[in-house]
Amino acid sequence: MHLILVVTAAVSLISPAWAAAPINATAVCQEIAQKLSNASAVFYPGSSEYAADIFHHSASSSTQESVCSVEPGTAQDVARILQLVGSTRTPFAVKGGGHSWNPGFSSTPGIQIAMTRFNTVAYSKTSQYQRQAPNGVVTFGAGMVWNDIYAALDPLNITVVGGRVVGVGAAGFLLGGGYSFFSNQYGMAVDNILAFDIVQPNGTESVVTASSDPNLFWALKGGLNNFGIVTAFTMRAIPYTRVWGALVAHVNATEAYKDAFEVFNATSTDPKAAMLFGLNGIGGQSIQYAVMFYDGPEQPAGIYDAFLNIPSALVNNNGTFTMSGLLAAVNVGGLLSGGAGDQPRAQSGIVLIETYTPEIIDTVINEISINNGLLANSSSAGFGFSIEPFSPGYLTRTDPLRTSDSAFPPTWTRPYSASLCNLGFEWAGAANDAANLAALQGSVDRIQAAETKQSGMTLPTYSNLALADTPVEQLFGALNLARLTAIAKRVDPGKVMQLAGGFKV
Repeated sequence: MHLILVVTAAVSLISPAWAAAPINATAVCQEIAQKLSNASAVFYPGSSEYAADIFHHSASSSTQESVCSVEPGTAQDVARILQLVGSTRTPFAVKGGGHSWNPGFSSTPGIQIAMTRFNTVAYSKTSQYQRQAPNGVVTFGAGMVWNDIYAALDPLNITVVGGRVVGVGAAGFLLGGGYSFFSNQYGMAVDNILAFDIVQPNGTESVVTASSDPNLFWALKGGLNNFGIVTAFTMRAIPYTRVWGALVAHVNATEAYKDAFEVFNATSTDPKAAMLFGLNGIGGQSIQYAVMFYDGPEQPAGIYDAFLNIPSALVNNNGTFTMSGLLAAVNVGGLLSGGAGDQPRAQSGIVLIETYTPEIIDTVINEISINNGLLANSSSAGFGFSIEPFSPGYLTRTDPLRTSDSAFPPTWTRPYSASLCNLGFEWAGAANDAANLAALQGSVDRIQAAETKQSGMTLPTYSNLALADTPVEQLFGALNLARLTAIAKRVDPGKVMQLAGGFKV
């Protein structure tokens, strides 16, 4: 099992109608190759570059064989590609880090656009965004993954509000919203974006800011890939020296972890503290882990003691790290490897939780035994539930540096400052798809029912982890969806981005 700690986008394993490649896709690939500059390239099956371009990290089920792959190296070449796929109505996909678990969201049987050549990171202490970013700004390409962005910034003692897992791409993470170790202090990652470099569907290159195009800027903050191809992001820089972090893991210590989490959840008020608490079933065995984070170089007194003091740990890594070092130290992928091989089939789901109570935790814990029974004969490598609490009202906290509201979440009011319950299932063999997908859906439904009963409302679904058949209105709310649809009609009247996968507005 590569990652039961679920932090990437998710869709179903059923290919949608737009996934079929047209007969003329090869001709379109050839025409693209003729019109690209020397900074870009087209690759075909059989080459190592093509294999890397279509590869998806999290699951064999999310990789699709494309007619060709294209690595644009300039925004001008991105524009040429969009114009050609649009005029020929050729299905395509845009891949940043390639961490989607799902066919069709960043993969395609048509033309795979891999943003790998947009891979630079630049820091500027002064900028036009001085009011919103008094410590400077960071601009990075859409082909970057978070651990590489952090590694480039670590020597400068700055960072950005970004991802928590090695190998996750910045582009998909940010366009969906992005929950971070820093979210209690600075909101979602998307709240910290100051500018998007984008190629719009008609080939127009622009830098979109809160002042240059307020509506499109709002839409790009959580509105996914509906408005063009983003080539770079500019975010406010966050000063730091080092952070403290830890990963602990145990076997069959569910009650101890539950008790430790309840202590943390009831007593932690420091916005610099964040954590993930994982409950996993692997081959009939129960494994628990906790990832702990503190925005400071020293272990905070008392906050995490209940986890760190659980005896007989399988793993107990803790210390002071750079941000890139932290991601390596708390990587649970190797710890949770199961029997599905290096490229398992996989699916994730998500439920937003207003308040984690003992009753909600018990509901999640009960899913381990339920699924151990359901999947005993389905070659399931494992499944897991990642409980991720955030400070109450963290999105409503006054922040004078915040530039505007965003497409996701639908509002910043108290209930929408929600915590996460992430679900991840991995297994071997397409023959086991139906059993595992049904089990996952059942877990989502039961946890959602418990949350709705407790809070009296149904919170939105986080798109980066939502099941593919989730209604788009459930992601954005009716008002935001209407606004997103109007913006998409303005910037993409030819519906070019409808040729790419994902949640469409």
